[in-house]
Order: sequence, then structure tokens, then C-alpha cells
Amino acid sequence: MTERDDHDTSAPFSKEEVAIIREAVLTPGASVECPRCGSALTLKERVVGETTVALLWVHCTTCRRNLIVRDLPERPPTG
Repeated sequence: MTERDDHDTSAPFSKEEVAIIREAVLTPGASVECPRCGSALTLKERVVGETTVALLWVHCTTCRRNLIVRDLPERPPTG
């Protein structure tokens, strides 16, 4: 019998869940919920330059899954 590993890591999102999340984050005004547990997802973007989003880090604090969404469309200039 092996000892229990105290470093509990959650399984990643499935390909289908990734597609659902990606569609939600790319739809303006859409609520972005975790497809596993229904909790609101935390979104943090990394902006490169003044108008381009390089990537978006998506995290579920409830089930502890996360995802990085790349190749996002350019944001319109602000101002």
C-alpha cells in the first residue's frame, strides 16, 4: 500500500470543456462558468502592447482546474 500524496492536483479540463470555456470567453457579455462545477471562473489576462491580449488565464477556485487560452482576437483600441 502506498502513502497518500498530500499534493492534491485536479485533473485538467477535457477537450470539450476547453471548447466551452473558449467560446464563453470569446463571447462578449457571456458569463463564464466552470463546466465541471458551475462556479464562476476567474479570468486574468496578460496584455501585450496597448490593444493586444496575448493570453488569458482561466481558473476555477472551487474545483481548482485552470486553463490558459491563447490566440485571442485583438481588443479594440480604448479611448
